[in-house]
Parts: sequence; C-alpha cells; structure tokens
Amino acid sequence: MFASGIKTGKNSLISNTSKDPVWRKRFIFVLGISLSLISCGGHPPYDPNWVSSGEKVLFQGVANSNRDDGIEAFKDGDFELAVKRFEEAVFSNSNDPEVQIYLNNSRAASQESSLKIAAVVPIDENAKSAQEMLRGIADAQTLVNDEGGAGGKLVQVIIANDGNDPERARGIARELAVDYDILGVIGHNSSDASKAALTEYKVDNLAMISPTSTSIDLQDPLFFRTVPSDRDNGKKLAEYAEATGIEKVAVFYNPDSAYSNSLRREFENSFTQSNGSILNSIEINDDNFDPKQQIEMIRGQVDAIALFPNTNTRNVAIGLARANTELFKTKLPMLGGDTLYSVDTLNSGAAAVDGLVIAIPWFPISQEYAKRAEKRWKGAVNWRTAASFDATLALLKALENDTELTRDLVRQNLRDLNISSSETSGEPLAFSSGERRVEPILVKIVPDASGRPRDLHNGFQLIKETVPLF
Repeated sequence: MFASGIKTGKNSLISNTSKDPVWRKRFIFVLGISLSLISCGGHPPYDPNWVSSGEKVLFQGVANSNRDDGIEAFKDGDFELAVKRFEEAVFSNSNDPEVQIYLNNSRAASQESSLKIAAVVPIDENAKSAQEMLRGIADAQTLVNDEGGAGGKLVQVIIANDGNDPERARGIARELAVDYDILGVIGHNSSDASKAALTEYKVDNLAMISPTSTSIDLQDPLFFRTVPSDRDNGKKLAEYAEATGIEKVAVFYNPDSAYSNSLRREFENSFTQSNGSILNSIEINDDNFDPKQQIEMIRGQVDAIALFPNTNTRNVAIGLARANTELFKTKLPMLGGDTLYSVDTLNSGAAAVDGLVIAIPWFPISQEYAKRAEKRWKGAVNWRTAASFDATLALLKALENDTELTRDLVRQNLRDLNISSSETSGEPLAFSSGERRVEPILVKIVPDASGRPRDLHNGFQLIKETVPLF
C-alpha cells in the first residue's frame, strides 16, 4: 500500500508519447496542473521513504553495519537472518529504538500471521522527541510480543516520519488509512499534525492514540490520548500562579499552532476565573519579534510571564527567558508549556531558564516502568516515552480479542479499556470520550537538580502538589 508514483517503460504513457513534441508538451502541461492540484490540497503529499517497517533507515546519520545487514535481509524476506542481524544491531547500540522495533518486526514477520499497527513520529523536525516516543512504543511492543503477542499474534509496528508537518501528516495518514491491515495508529506528535491526520483517519475509520498532542480542538470518536489536555495543563498552571501570589501575567504564544493557542486559551480562562489578570497575549511567530523589546514593554506591569511556544518557536521562548534575566535585577517568575520540557531548553537556556515552572503529564520518580526503561535505554526517560508506552499498550490490549478484528471493534475496545497502574507507566488508564483522566505534574528548572543531564548546570525537579485537579 506504500508504493506510488508514475510508471515508466515501453507501455507507459511517457515512453509512448515522448517522441511527439506537441503531445509531450501537452503531457507536461497536464502533469504540471496535476502536481499543482496535489500541492494545493487535492491530494496530500506522500513519499514512500517516510515509512518503514524494517526496509530502510529513518534516522539518518547513525552508523550501524549490523542494522544495515538486517535491513537487507528484511527486504529480501529472509526474516531469520534479519532477526540475527537486528539482535546484533541492538547489542551494539542498545539506545536506538528503531533497531529494536525492526527486530520485533522481523520476529513477527517470520510467523504465519501477525498484527500491524503504525507509529508516526517527527524524525525530520525533532529527532529527539521521535526517539523518546519510539522508546516507549518499542517497550510496549517488546513486552506484549515476548508474552506471546496480542491475542496470540505478534505485532509489527510500521514507523512513519511526518516531520511534524500537517500536510505531510495528512499524506502519511491517507496511506495508512487505506491499508486495512493496519488496525490503529500511535501518534502524531504535534497537535497540528494530529489534527490534519485525523481528517484522513476518519474517512476509513482508523483509530489513533496520541501520546503527546494536547490541544482541546482534538475531539473525535476515533481520537484518544494518554496525556492530559491543555484544559488540564492550563488549569494546573493557573492554580499554581494563584497559590504563589501571581496576579498579573503576560502570555507569549504562537497563534498559528493548535497546541500553543489551545494552552494559551485554557490558561487564560482558568486564571481570570480565579481573579487573575492577563495584561496581554503576545504573538511570537513574527519574524521581526524582538524578545528584549517585548520584555521591556511589560516592565513593572506584570508579576510573571507565561511562555507557551510550540516546537518551532521554542527558541523564541528561550530568548524571552534570556531577556527576562538580563533586563531585570530580579527576573519575573516564568510559567511554561510541556514543549519546553526538553534537554534543548536546558542546553540553550542555561541559567536563564532557572525557575521556569512547566506542567507535564509524567515525571520519573520510583515507578516500576521508569526503572525498567532506564535500565533498558541506559538513561532516564521522560514523559514522552512513558505516554508512548501507555498509548501502545492500550492499542495492543484493544487487539486482544477472540473474534475477527475490525477497526470498529478496535475503537470499541479502546473505549472499554481499564488498565491498572501496575501495568502502565504508573497511573491507571481508561478513556472517557477519548480523554485519559490523569492529573498534570508541575516541575521547575533548578540548578544542580538530581538526575540532570551530564555537563549541564540545571535540570527538572518535581514541585510538591498544590491544589488537586480532580
């Protein structure tokens, strides 16, 4: 289902008409119109190189000769050899989730029958987040397959790279949706990509579970998520602001991002209902945006700033944090969205982001899953990995059925799920209208935090609970 393109050869339209200059010009003109229609939204873009279940490397720049040999064996249908080579690849690079998924896929493909799901991650735009997601996906796939599979069948995971681009996400979603062997999708990463992809999944009744998309605009019987929505995150940050005496806030956000705009709206609603005041909602997506100028303009008028960038504008938020540090003798308190929970924030922001309070879905403390994942991946994991593990586990549980599986049945099984905290990353998992009822957690960036990345001066530290959300 993933091969597409214009055929060539002696029976093709191109070869039969290429000797006729007039016809050739007409053909090129028609082809140009067709491509223009595709780029304008008639058909979303699609490239088979964005998708792999073991036939190609999606994470470029990572050398592993055993992985490359495994890929060649997988393409040749020699799954026994592929298993052997991917096992060696995992041993030589145990921190790479791509090769672990390919190993699992090879074992599943060697069986008489298997089940297929897809995972869509933003490799081109954010390889770190993509790997964090795939580690959780690989953990759940390995766990279920090692126990005999879902309903007695091993599971293959098709990995797709949408680069967090909405149109590209649509193209991938269209291809996944029309492959009826695929029973569900884990992803997408950004709310904008998820929103675009959902329009395609709805056409063919394919359920998706996002471990990272939080926009409240994502509402559909086929949409599920394993993280709190922006409504919950906004409320949590507003409650923290009220509890710490913050009364006036300036909000910085990207109006073109479904996630950023959603979080901004929900924070402002909750904060103003608690008698807080929003000085201004300031758009940060202008190419001429000047962080220092913006911080100067709010000097003396607010008690704090709220930074709600999407991934593409995260560097602007870090610039605001730097301006906040450089211009004020005592910098303003800062609140932030979960996209700022990243090593890149610590690395680029350094001391300027110290004190930033962020609402996130999960934090590694002493959960059994956190211990297992840290041991497996040779380092601490974060909320994207935990939420991806839970999302994949939920989908695989929905595939455990004695009757013939259909997409309708998978969707219904997801709605009926009730998974205990001992099986998940630490919290019970059940969906209410697609939403998981789990409370956000607040963390603060502090110097010398326990478990901070090596060679960095700061890290994330859990804040003691304030007012319970539920």
